[in-house]
Amino acid sequence: MSLALLSPWQQLLWLVCAVILIVPVVSAGVVSIIRGYFNAKEQHAGKMANALANAIKQIAGELNKKADEVLEKIKDTDSGEKKE
Repeated sequence: MSLALLSPWQQLLWLVCAVILIVPVVSAGVVSIIRGYFNAKEQHAGKMANALANAIKQIAGELNKKADEVLEKIKDTDSGEKKE
C-alpha cells in the first residue's frame, strides 16, 4: 500500500500518527544527551574543585611548616640572647 494512493485526509492521519510515535523517541534521546552532558560537566567541576582544594591544602601545610621553622629559629635566638 502506497501513501500516494490514500486520500489527503488519510495521508494527514498517517503523518499525525508518525509524528505521535516519533516525537517521544526523539525527545527521550535529546533529554538523555542533555542530562549526560550536564552530569559529566558537574563531575568535571567537582574533580577540579577537589584538585584545587588539595593543592591549597598542600600549600597551606608547607607554609605552616616554614612558619614553624622560622618561629623555632626566632625562639632559639631569643632564648640564647636572654641566657647571656
